[in-house]
Amino acid sequence: MKKFINIKNIAILTAALLVTGCDNNSEDDNTILEEVVTVNTISGVIIDGYIANASVCLDINNNDNCDSDEPTTITNNQGVYSLDIKNISEEAKKTVKVIAMGGIDTFSNKPFNNILKSNLITQETNINLNGVTTFIAEYSSNANYEENKRKISNLLNINEKNINTNILTLEDKSMFKESLKIQKMLDILNLGITNEAEKIQVRKTLAINLFEQNLNTNSLVDSLTDDKFLILKYKIKEELDKIDKNNSSTFEEMVQLQQQIEQRISIIEVNEEGSIDNILYQENLDFINTLQNTNVNLFLKRIGFRIILEDVLFASDKIFLENLNMMNLTSDTPTISELETEMRSVGLTDREIKLIIRLNSVNNSNE
Repeated sequence: MKKFINIKNIAILTAALLVTGCDNNSEDDNTILEEVVTVNTISGVIIDGYIANASVCLDINNNDNCDSDEPTTITNNQGVYSLDIKNISEEAKKTVKVIAMGGIDTFSNKPFNNILKSNLITQETNINLNGVTTFIAEYSSNANYEENKRKISNLLNINEKNINTNILTLEDKSMFKESLKIQKMLDILNLGITNEAEKIQVRKTLAINLFEQNLNTNSLVDSLTDDKFLILKYKIKEELDKIDKNNSSTFEEMVQLQQQIEQRISIIEVNEEGSIDNILYQENLDFINTLQNTNVNLFLKRIGFRIILEDVLFASDKIFLENLNMMNLTSDTPTISELETEMRSVGLTDREIKLIIRLNSVNNSNE
């Protein structure tokens, strides 16, 4: 059984040691008397914003769900929980994780539809859950927690001591920002996933990639290679960039930052017919079909608008297409030189022009 010395008994223990040290008749001068206690309750704060009315449990069977036979409690309006774990065996404590799910994010007043996790930390009564602890728990056994806590603090350039804290009360906001980036990355990815098992797998994959490829949150999204996440990845990069550039220094400003992100995410809609990337692709394809310039219309279709979108556009940005629509091409089959001249005349960047010409050449060679 894992035990630790009860602080309130230090005085008793010290006195006992002094007496033992002065007793010349003692059979064993090395005897140490200590009174120990076992951790019976853990408590902490659940943070995306503060998550009220969330279910917090020990996930004994590690299925990322709070089952009816697992110790469970509910957070208060400040996201605070207290969980009785006295009936959990010492053997089980080696593998179980603390998870939180459901509830309301008090920053955005929207349902919390993700999951937060933490390792059950040895001899620790205060266990807080946030985006960073979630990735540690996804990758680490409880025995390797300290090692991987140090590693992720180096990868994300955060203070290791701040990971298991109420990160919203810290003067240094870098920990909150990294946690927020992880959570919003998962929130956006989940919009394109309808299967719960796949959501779990994507979260685990991201955690594994971060630790084993030595990535940070900004480079992590590119480790997902599935085409279904094509446009979602751009949406994520937009939000991560906004978080990085944000200079929030007060609690109120952090609340406002998260509210703005949640508002942008909320307008992304996914229907039952396809993942979000296919929907946004179709929306932009419909927009192409409305272009008055037939040459541009045919050109975009020929070289594959999806490829241009991947390298040049964010899903919601139609300025690029509107610029193309201003092109005044006279030929039904414009040459590269004509395209380059017209694209530059309507304000496209050299990078965009070079990319389009390259893609046009590649696609023509494959026809």
